[in-house]
Amino acid sequence: MGALAIAGLLTGAGPARAGDPSHVALWRLEAHGAYLHGDRRLGAGTLAPYNGYGFWARAGLSEFPWKWLGYDVLAHVGVVGTPEGAFDVGAEGAVAFAPARWRGSVDGSVILGIGGGFGLERPAWLGRAGTGYPLLMARLTLKPKRSMRFFASFRFTPITSDEGWVRSYDLEVTGGHKWWYLGLRGRMDDVTQGDPERLYRTYWLGPTAGLVIR
Repeated sequence: MGALAIAGLLTGAGPARAGDPSHVALWRLEAHGAYLHGDRRLGAGTLAPYNGYGFWARAGLSEFPWKWLGYDVLAHVGVVGTPEGAFDVGAEGAVAFAPARWRGSVDGSVILGIGGGFGLERPAWLGRAGTGYPLLMARLTLKPKRSMRFFASFRFTPITSDEGWVRSYDLEVTGGHKWWYLGLRGRMDDVTQGDPERLYRTYWLGPTAGLVIR
């Protein structure tokens, strides 16, 4: 009985309904472009500046079959214009929790998630074919009106490999009306490697535009 009570507490009485503050589903399609600048490793550990660009198409699905518990999936495909010139493809999935939802003059919700993903190495100059990694995510959604939506999402992916320790910090802030939105997305990739160890950092920043399917 105790286990059933805990399960009921986590999942709620049933699916979240549209219009209820617990309804935090988000299905979206978006395009994103970014300029990148940072340091890369040359030879035994020389710091060399580099820059480039990237263009991506992304599809995201966040759904809550239960009041408190759901899932978040995000996939992307794109190109990265660096000296290595590579495609960038990947997919991430997380178990998501909705610890906070509220209704008022501004409706809103907070989502937290933990999961993993698989994709090509970040940044591209590492040159590895692909890797799996863990994922931590969070998203804040604010709806001052039924036809308006603002959300900010953060994703952190730490990767430990033979090539070094890679940490990616991804932040996206958007706002929109009805079915469309515009925003800004930035990412910072940190790579620690070499003997002695050095930090190689890359910054990404650019606009994003998308459609809300649900």
